[in-house]
Amino acid sequence: MRTPIFKRPDKDIHITRLATGKAVIRLYAAYVESPLAHRTVLITANVVETTVPDRPDLEAHILRHWKHYYDKAVQEEISYLSGQYEKVIRDALAKLPPGKKAEVADRADEYIRAIAHGDKPFVQKQKFAKIILQQ
Repeated sequence: MRTPIFKRPDKDIHITRLATGKAVIRLYAAYVESPLAHRTVLITANVVETTVPDRPDLEAHILRHWKHYYDKAVQEEISYLSGQYEKVIRDALAKLPPGKKAEVADRADEYIRAIAHGDKPFVQKQKFAKIILQQ
């Protein structure tokens, strides 16, 4: 999900080790700089996170297998967002005729994937309903 960044992390990764033997990794990708007033720049990035078993060489392992961990984190984000918007999608589909249900469901899935990849901003449920129902 696209998030403002105040300090760009080294190697585009942040690891938080937990006492449970797990580690939460945040992966940063697709940085965008937007100039603001007074010579400041707003930096945003697509930030996704996942939990993995901790290990001594975790950072090096993640950097070697970046795509695997990034894809895993994006899939978890898609799953989370699908759960957040599930009731909205179900309510929208209940009001539609059978011929339009597949189109709206596909539009909802596409928008959720775009949010997870950082291409679209996260929106409230009411606005999401309007987006998936527009033609």
